[in-house]
Formats: sequence, C-alpha cells, structure tokens
Amino acid sequence: MEAIKVKGAKGGIRIIIDDKASWKEVVKELKEKLSLSFFDKGKVFLELGYRRVTEKEYEAVDKLFEDKPYLKLIGVEAFDPFTRDVIRKYLPQIYPVDEGRVSSYFHMGTLRSGSSLQCDGSLVVIGDINPGAEVKVGGNLVVFGALRGSVYVGMNSHEKDIVVAALKLSPSLLVMKNKVISLPSEFSKGKPALVVLSGDQVSFQLIRGG
Repeated sequence: MEAIKVKGAKGGIRIIIDDKASWKEVVKELKEKLSLSFFDKGKVFLELGYRRVTEKEYEAVDKLFEDKPYLKLIGVEAFDPFTRDVIRKYLPQIYPVDEGRVSSYFHMGTLRSGSSLQCDGSLVVIGDINPGAEVKVGGNLVVFGALRGSVYVGMNSHEKDIVVAALKLSPSLLVMKNKVISLPSEFSKGKPALVVLSGDQVSFQLIRGG
C-alpha cells in the first residue's frame, strides 16, 4: 500500500497522505517522489487527512520542500485540530506572496466540521463549507454551495477590493482583512449573496436569479 498518492489538479499537484501509513514511510516515499524530475517545479497542495502530526514530524516534510526551491507548497488540508495548530506555525514560510500578487486555487468537495483549508491566493470551493470548518485565503473566496463555517479572506492581498460570494451565505464567522463582518438580517437564511470590502467600506448584495 502506498503511503502517498499523487494526483494532478488544476494549477498544480495534490499529494494525499494515507492516514494508516507510518510517518517514517510517508517521509521516505515523499522524498523518493520529490526526487523525480516531474517534481522539479510547480505548485503542491498537501492533504494530511485526519492524521495527527507533531511539529518535529512536520519539520521533516517542510525540509523536503525547502530543498526544492522551485516547488511551492501552496496549501495544506488537515482535519485534526492539533495538526492544524502545528501547521499554522509554518504559515509565513508555506504561504509566501510574490509582489503582492495572488493566484486562484480550486477545492472540490465539502469541508466538514473540524476540517481546515488554507491557501495563499483566491479560492473557489465547489461544495459546502459546513459549520465547524475553517477556511483561510489570501485573496477572494467564491463558494458554489453553502458557506456556514468560519472564513478569513484577504489575508495576503494588497488589492483594494476583497470579495466573498456564496450560493448560500451564512458564515458562523466572516473576517475580511482582519475586520470582523456582521451580516444584515436578510442574509440569515443563507441566500445567494456577496460581500465586498473596499477599503474600510463594506457592501452587501443579494444575487438574484436571471
């Protein structure tokens, strides 16, 4: 059984870690994969699943990417709260922004309670963000589904305008550029809507069907 699986994705590569494999096997196999010329450059999204990873264990993986200067780790998905806390310590190193510009990334599937997704650019989610899930993005966020979890957007953006849009917008927490946003009462039922932060001004708009 393989400790990791590699899948092509729009804009990069997804590396999926098997929950049942030993961490020693994971690091060994990841090192072997990254030594291939296929991994000389590009963007990588790492999926840790429900595995609990210590700081020492994660350092071993982080070092592998440091040794590949043209291979950029742009996102990490982890469901274990302890693991998420470990990963947050590395965010400044994992999510650098080049000249204030951010790229767009895609996530297919629903983010369940306890899951966490972070990336340095704008993000499109094809699915729901459930209550208890946490999403942090450097740019804008578009959700083709229900947004009910906690989201932090515009964390790395130097753009004047930051946008959050969803087919059902009712986040448990919405933070845009470190500003906590409270939604008007008409958003309480989770209607299709978008929120725009332009400078210090916040605007809300319901999306009507054509």
